[in-house]
Amino acid sequence: MRILKTLSALSLVAVLATGCAATQTNVRAAQDPAVNLHSYETFGFFEQAPSNTRYSTILAQQLKQATRAQLEKQGYRYSDANPDLKVNVFLAVIERQEVRSSPGYGYRPWRNQIETNSYRQGTLGVDLVDAKKMALVWRGVAEGRFDQKAMKDPVPAINSAVAEVFAKFPAATARQAAAL
Repeated sequence: MRILKTLSALSLVAVLATGCAATQTNVRAAQDPAVNLHSYETFGFFEQAPSNTRYSTILAQQLKQATRAQLEKQGYRYSDANPDLKVNVFLAVIERQEVRSSPGYGYRPWRNQIETNSYRQGTLGVDLVDAKKMALVWRGVAEGRFDQKAMKDPVPAINSAVAEVFAKFPAATARQAAAL
């Protein structure tokens, strides 16, 4: 059951970036104002496997790859051994219902017609933690609805959702500018 919940949560990323007109993605970020993010050089991931397994899912691996690619675009280097930043990626999915009311027509105009729409609301977050202080220094979050359409091919949607989160990251580092 926990594996199914984890797979369902990971599938959220696939849908955060779907191009459906009904899907809205809210992306925001927060940074510790006392920290210069450009002073860090390396990053690594916190170990994340479902608590009852000892392996990582394919979607979790893709999420890490997309996050790694975005951090490397920012000029950071990946390091398993003693990184400056530790990265935590988290997902949550909530079942929601939306109720819509429209005025009645015909011989009973006082009767409203009520329509209920069920959907899934998902949240993707990326935390960057100072590895020495174990303190959060930056968080990017994307929230939105998702549907079954992106489940068929989640990789492009995962890459897009993670890119949307990192679009809120502070301006390019000196290392990145030098690499261009």
